Amino acid sequence: MKISVIIPAYNEEKVIANTICKIRQAMDENMVPDISYEIIVCNNNSSDATEAVCKNLQVKTVFEKENVIAKARNTGAGVAEGDWLIFIDADSYPKPKLIKECINAIKSGKYIGFGATIKPDRSKLWYRFVIFVTNINLRRYKAAIGAFIGCDAEAFRAIGGFNAKIYYLEEMDFSIRLKEFGRQAGKEFAVFYKSPLVYSGRRAYRMKWREFNKLNLEGIKNPEMLKDKKHWEAWYKKDNDL
Repeated sequence: MKISVIIPAYNEEKVIANTICKIRQAMDENMVPDISYEIIVCNNNSSDATEAVCKNLQVKTVFEKENVIAKARNTGAGVAEGDWLIFIDADSYPKPKLIKECINAIKSGKYIGFGATIKPDRSKLWYRFVIFVTNINLRRYKAAIGAFIGCDAEAFRAIGGFNAKIYYLEEMDFSIRLKEFGRQAGKEFAVFYKSPLVYSGRRAYRMKWREFNKLNLEGIKNPEMLKDKKHWEAWYKKDNDL
């Protein structure tokens, strides 16, 4: 069995090397003879040295010119050779214990996909509260945050991957469709919490509580907003702007 780890990256030269090294460490610590893995970085039209850094680390790269994270994930999945896909953001990484939980779930044959709770690498007081509530909801509703989501590769293709018309909360749409597909196949969706994903709080950290809360509430109340990129520029800024 092979696992493909897919990293969408837009101007991430400052952090991508650390992410790749951390992922390799976590994967290598959990490798057994019947499992292998590959790391794929989708260069999402970067104007910095993101791709050069990846090539120096001997990572497979693929290019996506349209700056939409859902589309970048789909493009990365399009060249993946794995039986399972794990999508990880370029500024976040799993610890070895989280990857162990993923591999155990995959080998059990009981699951269609999985996500994980998160622990930010930096946070303001209000953001720590947001993460606390987010983690409760992830476990309660068995949902995944976009920074870390895994799924069976055949299931991914069957449901058409991520909706590239959605600019924010696209992982929620994906999770709902994936779980429905899993129910029909008699399989579950897991959310791991014992070893949270190390999650970058950089975008939320630069925002004010009112701005962050307003965006999220409006996006939930009005799904059509999720298809209008102008509302989500804070999530699509260059790394140098953060």
